[in-house]
Amino acid sequence: KIRIRELSVYDQAIFDRVNASFWHRLEYELSLKPELGMLRGLRREKMDVCSAAWASGGTIEALDRLKTALGARGHRSDAERVLHAGSVLDCSTLQLDARHFVQLFAHVWQIKQKSAPVAIAGGDQADTAKDVCVDGANQQWVFLKTHKTGSSTVTNIFHRYIYKHRLRSVLPYDNMYLGWPTRRGVLKSYSPIPGVTTYDVFCSGHATWSRKYIRQLVPVGMQVSVMREPVAQFISSWNHWHPYEHIVAMGGPDVSMDQFLDHPDRYWKFAKWSDEALLHNSYSYDFGITSTPDQEDVDDIVSALTNEFALVLITEHMDESLLLLQQIFCWELEDVLHYSLKVTPTAEKVGNKHVATPEQSRKIRELNYADVQLYAAANASFWAKMAKQGPEFYVKLARFRAMKTAVHDRCRVYEEWEEDLHRKAVLETPGLSAERRECHLMQLDSKGFAKVLKRKSSIQTRECRTVSVFPMQHLSFTHPHGVAADIVTNFVYRGALKRKLLPLVPSAAADAGAAPWWDNATAYASAFDAFADKPSAVAAEPFTPYNNGAMASLTPGYYTIAMIQDPVAHFCTLWSAGAADREAAGLGELSMLQFLEHTDRYRAHPLFSHLYNPQLFHFCGVRKAAAAESRQCFKTMYQSFRKVLIADRLLDSLIMLRREVCWDRHDIIHFNIPVDNSSQGAPTLTGSPDVRGVPALSATLAAKIRAFNAVDTAMFEKFSTTLDKKIAEELAWDEEVFEMTQWVKEARSLCARLVDTPQTTLLDAVKKIPKISFYPIQESACQLQLLSAQSYRRLFREMS
Repeated sequence: KIRIRELSVYDQAIFDRVNASFWHRLEYELSLKPELGMLRGLRREKMDVCSAAWASGGTIEALDRLKTALGARGHRSDAERVLHAGSVLDCSTLQLDARHFVQLFAHVWQIKQKSAPVAIAGGDQADTAKDVCVDGANQQWVFLKTHKTGSSTVTNIFHRYIYKHRLRSVLPYDNMYLGWPTRRGVLKSYSPIPGVTTYDVFCSGHATWSRKYIRQLVPVGMQVSVMREPVAQFISSWNHWHPYEHIVAMGGPDVSMDQFLDHPDRYWKFAKWSDEALLHNSYSYDFGITSTPDQEDVDDIVSALTNEFALVLITEHMDESLLLLQQIFCWELEDVLHYSLKVTPTAEKVGNKHVATPEQSRKIRELNYADVQLYAAANASFWAKMAKQGPEFYVKLARFRAMKTAVHDRCRVYEEWEEDLHRKAVLETPGLSAERRECHLMQLDSKGFAKVLKRKSSIQTRECRTVSVFPMQHLSFTHPHGVAADIVTNFVYRGALKRKLLPLVPSAAADAGAAPWWDNATAYASAFDAFADKPSAVAAEPFTPYNNGAMASLTPGYYTIAMIQDPVAHFCTLWSAGAADREAAGLGELSMLQFLEHTDRYRAHPLFSHLYNPQLFHFCGVRKAAAAESRQCFKTMYQSFRKVLIADRLLDSLIMLRREVCWDRHDIIHFNIPVDNSSQGAPTLTGSPDVRGVPALSATLAAKIRAFNAVDTAMFEKFSTTLDKKIAEELAWDEEVFEMTQWVKEARSLCARLVDTPQTTLLDAVKKIPKISFYPIQESACQLQLLSAQSYRRLFREMS
């Protein structure tokens, strides 16, 4: 074996790499063991059913049986009836090797050549459906998804067909865009299906039309798109994208739509770059030319719409458009049923917000001169197709609308569900009925459906709650004094180091305790070291009460994170930390119970303010609050913080945080995360209070602590309930918890021997790490986990 490996050194290297990739992919596969068991059961059943057929002859006999049976039919629908599971012919297919399958395909192809014409590629030929349907339903197409035209509804129809027929679809990496706003970006913006080079369908994200690039992915198939009357499309875009806010944000004036339409060139320089692409000849831009095309360019697109696109759906006549699509694609009527997505309620379409005046319409048409011509061409083509429809089309249209109403009545009960709940129902609800599954699928937006199709296509992806899949980089973290948050601070700093970011950190003076800024919330700015104009990660240490305005000015637009703890555990931590102060004040013999039974005696003592609703004080600046004030404090926290972590439920909190900011799973591995009862014996970081839960106190004493800190208790219960609710909505939660538990245990076994390493030694070792990586867990990963917050800040100062 050694000699063979020496002779095959390159093959060995290839094999090792593929083998490592294979096992890495398995880490992301969900429910693999049950599916593997089911597959093995099906294989045993197939062998039992087919044993008699296999005994009746070998490969040649099986090939002859199939040629005879399929030769008399030739169409896929008939073949499916012949090859039903367990039939003699179905068993015969299992006897064929590749060479004999080629012979069978050649035989069937010869029969097909004698039948009627195959499906057309697009253009005016698509007007006649009877020639198209000879070869079965169309399962290859390209859909150019335009903006604010009802394209989400059309995409949902396409996605359901892909899901139902297991087609290979080009799926956007970020679940939204397939290269938009550039043409060449198409080839760099999709998530490849393992083992697939060309695809059946292109429809899942916004793209800029390019035959050159899109046809590399989907070489054959009809081309379709959708357009809306340009004035209505512009107003919808104006109200959806809020360009007037972008203009103000970039230093421009507060402008109304009428003012903008009077002098649009005056305001483009203040708007976002995408505003012009979305508001100024949007169709022209989406079809691959500029927002200011010349007439020759417009004529080229008109020619393409007429000759290369099988159909351009018209938003104002969506039902008729979908029936034409159903005819051209040879689909069933049920395939184009839909539940309208992103539709503004009719009650809101009043006044000038959604209905243009004649003068506004004129100005919009002047601004979008190219889109007016493109829509006119698409609309004319649409009505030319409609003119060829007979009375049966309108009978079917009435039936379609009745079916659509029935679907809406049946599915409206799920209308308020969030996107993740629909995905969870489809992917994780056992025994889900076909009707209910269809309701959930119909209400999935493009982003959510792309995630479902990725899971079905074995595309590796991390579960994130963000709009896109790109990790957030601007984080702000704060927690009350005494809440052990070393692990979360380590998570934030490690992430900054991995992504080569320089964070905003407490100054060296504040770190050393020389600056008494912990009791002066207005001294925030001078107490931080900023290494960049807009630093990319923040870990606010527990030395200061939180000041929303001051922190917001330092970290504008950041993802804000807070951490709280069960008031009983927090009280015990503070009580233990204050032992020396009590001794110095002559209260060394005072017990918790004595203090809690006679709190009025100590109201004037610093001990009281130190222990009384300390978490309320950190976030809201008060220690005692009436019910109304408490509600206002909770409301402020909900508005100020995107995520509130629970120190006593650290694993759940970190997994939820990881999903919220879309970091990698490996980013939150830390050997000191409590994962089960065995973690009671785990090593802890020096100076880190144990956060594994409420200490073993009597029920009476715990109740007195909760009563004393009633507002902190209410805050803790409210955010704990919120965490439980969010976890119930999450997909693949148990799998990620299990995976993290295994990684934490692995880290614990590897990192335990380094726990007593001095911080200076760890810091020197971290400086020498060539590339930051948290998995596989090696000594360098342990060193990063063990580095304290102060050591990280020292490292960042040196890096600056």
